[in-house]
Amino acid sequence: MSSPQGNGVLTIRSFEVSPLFASQSLVYRIGAETYEHDPYAGFIVSPDRALEIPVRAYLRNSGAFRGVAEPGSLLQADRLLEVRVSELYGDLRTPSKPVAVLSMRFIFFQAEKGKPTVPSLDKNYTRRVELQENTAASVVAGWNKALAEIMGEVASELAVVK
Repeated sequence: MSSPQGNGVLTIRSFEVSPLFASQSLVYRIGAETYEHDPYAGFIVSPDRALEIPVRAYLRNSGAFRGVAEPGSLLQADRLLEVRVSELYGDLRTPSKPVAVLSMRFIFFQAEKGKPTVPSLDKNYTRRVELQENTAASVVAGWNKALAEIMGEVASELAVVK
């Protein structure tokens, strides 16, 4: 964006993880249509909150916006964001080649008086990160890498969106 301080104030209007992956337990894909929940490894908070917090931080640090409002903030947002996570799992179908999978859709809107008007960016992002080990810690590290890559791409695209 043209301003060195960014344009507008952004708030995340909604952040939703598909019900298939919204459990606090980590989810692994073990067959073509088969998934299982890890009884031992999970998120401290719900996956939507666990992802929303770093997404908000990435956006705040991107320079694309003057500010990124926290939930309940009195800042008047003139930019809104909806995020949908459609995939969040460790793909263990090939045990010797585990993969962390993260797919997200970002829809940025211009807003007037807190109401969305025109979408300025609407895009799906998917990353499949190969893992060194078939462990829960590796899957989480893979998701972290995938999220960093996705947010880097989002920031680049926001820089050219007016």
